[in-house]
Amino acid sequence: MVKLCSTLLKSSTHLASCPFNPSIKRMKVLNQRIKANWEISLLLLLPLLLLSITQIWIFNLNGQLDPWFYLGYFIRLKQYLIAFPDTYYGSRLSWVLPGYLAYFLFPPLVANYVLHLSFYSLATLSLYFILRPSVGRRAAFLASASMGSYAYFLLAIGWDYVDVAGITYFLLTVLMLSWAARKESWTAWMVLSGVFFGALIYTNIIWLLFAPSLLIYYVLTNHPHRRRKTLIKIAAFVGGVLAITLVLGSINYEIGGKFFFFMPSVNMVLGNAGKPNPWRIDWQEWLPRATWLILPLVVLLGSTGTLILSRLRKSFGQSDVVPLPAIFIASCLSMIFLEVKAVPVLQNTYYVSYLIPPMFLAIGAPLKSLATLSSDRFAVVTGFALILIIFPLIAVLVSSNQPIIFCLLFVAAILFSVASNFNQKKIGSVLAILLLTISASISFGQGWTVNQSVKQLQANALTSKAALDSQVTVINVQKLFRDIDPTVNVFFWYSAKELGVYRSIASATLWGYRLISEEFPSLQGYGVSSSTPLSPEKLSELKTRFTASPKIAIFSQQKDSLQQAIDSLKTVGFTAKSTATYPVKQDTIAFTITIIEVSKITDTL
Repeated sequence: MVKLCSTLLKSSTHLASCPFNPSIKRMKVLNQRIKANWEISLLLLLPLLLLSITQIWIFNLNGQLDPWFYLGYFIRLKQYLIAFPDTYYGSRLSWVLPGYLAYFLFPPLVANYVLHLSFYSLATLSLYFILRPSVGRRAAFLASASMGSYAYFLLAIGWDYVDVAGITYFLLTVLMLSWAARKESWTAWMVLSGVFFGALIYTNIIWLLFAPSLLIYYVLTNHPHRRRKTLIKIAAFVGGVLAITLVLGSINYEIGGKFFFFMPSVNMVLGNAGKPNPWRIDWQEWLPRATWLILPLVVLLGSTGTLILSRLRKSFGQSDVVPLPAIFIASCLSMIFLEVKAVPVLQNTYYVSYLIPPMFLAIGAPLKSLATLSSDRFAVVTGFALILIIFPLIAVLVSSNQPIIFCLLFVAAILFSVASNFNQKKIGSVLAILLLTISASISFGQGWTVNQSVKQLQANALTSKAALDSQVTVINVQKLFRDIDPTVNVFFWYSAKELGVYRSIASATLWGYRLISEEFPSLQGYGVSSSTPLSPEKLSELKTRFTASPKIAIFSQQKDSLQQAIDSLKTVGFTAKSTATYPVKQDTIAFTITIIEVSKITDTL
């Protein structure tokens, strides 16, 4: 076997050197390019590795509301823009339109993978290209791969909520600003930075508060190049924002919506300004379990220390590294400002996820010292670090261990970086190895065995299959209603206790806008016990609703669901008849959709 391999290797070398074999030459050039850009290849392959561990992160989960809203828009965009013209969900076109395009071009399940893996790769590659000029290829790769494996990044990039797009557009904006600062022909990059910033704020206006951090990053990055023409740069940036606004507004108008598509989001912000937030929870209730804040807090302290050292020792505070911790510190201050203003951002993972891009920019700074390692040592350090980061995902998607491991690895990088810059590499190496060892013991645990990991992977496969079945079911039901209910007038009635996917289906039709009750066969509203008598307000609401839109879709596994509905409707002076039934079957999920038409009982007291 060894002789055969040796012979083949010699033959291939001979063929490659042959001037009359262009195909072999092209292969050789391709191989050289792959070797020269191995980091990019590995970053593109990383999500496939993570999907082989668990796929649950790339699907919406039952019980959630908001991500399903956007899935509904992906499938029924035109219908929703007409039926719900004033909802801010539909105004977030920089996320809704890519989703709509994916589901228009590909089969539903393929569309989900294409959409999320595309944004995943755009985010990780953007981070890589931002960091590479400042900290080198090695540090850029490890920081990007670490972000791509971070559990809270996977949660944010895998569901259909808007932080998928927000994270990606933020990094694309920073990348364009980086190129505008460093390249001679900067005009196009400045315009594109405005385009992506416009796309960013149209995913959620709250991103506007990150504008100061972007400005600080650009000023610090641009400073060494001493380029002036400030007014022209501002004009180019604003031109980019106006361009994306014009494009999105024109598309929205063409589809059937309003040109000023962003006004529902603006009205939502203005309408809630100065009012107490109903979703705010006392910090004593959520802070003890806020594992999503562990890594940002440690990186914030490390970034602050980095900036202090940059002032004390010029060799450590390279001008091309300082913008990295600076953008994260500024972003944290924006979030703290919101929290002080009683906007509950830190208690929710989907808002703290906005800190992930600048946080990993800051993490890249101390990793610059990886350039001093030999290739073999770098491969060992990188491989070991990624194993420690990825391994907790085998147990559960959001492991309480993973943020702690990230913190220890970040501290190890800080210590090694500081020691390297003070010519104390041995001390830094010893401390780094100590922290790596501690990380390993936490990651694998005392009772870990290979058999346990195999069982957990099998459990992950079952959980992922259940999530996939729910996603496909919701998509198929929405496609059904797209055909049978083009005006989006059907309401939903089901028992949330029977199947979790019912709420997901209703949420894909904006839930509260088209909900009768989650307590079928009771007519009681959400959060109220079915045994509680209907209030006069609820009774009046139901009568108005039944009169205005008499069609209801009942989701149930019970054969007598129609009779149960009729018995309940009689108590409020209405009756019903079935107009259609649709059986739904998707492997682990099975139920029937019964469409009923409600009418008032004559001579009712």
